[in-house]
Amino acid sequence: MTERKTDSICVSARFSALPQLLAPLSPSASWVANPQDAKTLLQAQIAVEELFANSIHHGYGGESDQPVWLSVEQDGATLRVVYVDQAQEFDPFSSINDHDDEPDATVEKRLVGGLGRLLVRELARNCTYAREADRNVTQLEFALAPPPAANGQDHGVPQGRWL
Repeated sequence: MTERKTDSICVSARFSALPQLLAPLSPSASWVANPQDAKTLLQAQIAVEELFANSIHHGYGGESDQPVWLSVEQDGATLRVVYVDQAQEFDPFSSINDHDDEPDATVEKRLVGGLGRLLVRELARNCTYAREADRNVTQLEFALAPPPAANGQDHGVPQGRWL
């Protein structure tokens, strides 16, 4: 059975709080055990930064002391990131416009906005949204490198010399 590792934080909806919000996704965070996860952590940071910017600009109408919560859970080879704000209700994945899945669409065809939400959807393996107790709850899942086997084998490959 794999050990679950978690971390969480709450910050004000201010851009100056972004480094603090991203700290649980840093390669130096206490739960990170595998240096091979650096790329996944960077992808999660980009996704969270995009959600945070949208909360500030669109949800709260600018920087404020309103709260934003982030929780991170590593469960085996899955990184679960839960991003929560108290802004107006908004599902970032339901209204991505028709041209957002066409990155090469011309400017004339593209509606303003939506590319950041498309980026979040593409970076994460799985994305879900729910409105719970007047809060927007966005859950993202990312694939982590499989943990090394405890018996001296690495991912099922025997160690030692090959003849």
